[in-house]
Amino acid sequence: MIEWRIVLSALAGGLALTCWLESRHRLMQSQVFTARLLQGTAVFTSLLSVGLFLVANRHPVWQQSTPLNIDVETAVVTSPTSIPPTLAPPSVFILATPAQPPANKPTNTTTQHAFLHIPELDISQPIVNLPLENGRWDVSQLGERIGHLTSTGNHPGGTLAPVFAGHMTFPTSTTLETGAFANLQYATYETEVHYETNGNLFVYKVTEISRVAPSEVEKLYLE
Repeated sequence: MIEWRIVLSALAGGLALTCWLESRHRLMQSQVFTARLLQGTAVFTSLLSVGLFLVANRHPVWQQSTPLNIDVETAVVTSPTSIPPTLAPPSVFILATPAQPPANKPTNTTTQHAFLHIPELDISQPIVNLPLENGRWDVSQLGERIGHLTSTGNHPGGTLAPVFAGHMTFPTSTTLETGAFANLQYATYETEVHYETNGNLFVYKVTEISRVAPSEVEKLYLE
């Protein structure tokens, strides 16, 4: 990324030096008025150079942003015994761990009247199953809902953690619609995730935020 504050300050500094050297040359030729004018320009340009650097250094628009890089030690990623299906995962991946251990372990309840709520991000959507077809999860009918990736965990407290997917945006025949996870990028540590199924509410808190490449499917299988 180009540091424009340094470039502009260097240009102004170079102009100031040029004017000052030219003024010395004019003095040697007894061109006093021109020399004084060049000296004044050099002083003004020097002050301008310093001012530009200070303003740019304090203004956030000119500062280079750093990517989010969060490392957390709460999950162990293991590869499944069989070759996992492939999916281009969302650009933002969050890991949430239970705020309290589940009181019981219901079986196959991931999408039986199940909902996912993230109150802080204004996310509240029903959960649907995303079936496997030819080694890939079918997300063609996901729309604005949240999908459970079959072959990942199917209930809280199980051997594998359930993994959910949602669009940030998705195209329709006429426009680009907002998906269920449009605001997921704003999740932070301790953001609560509520998983509701059959009258039971499981509360989780975000402990990891990362970006997952399409080829890193093994990271979706969490114990």
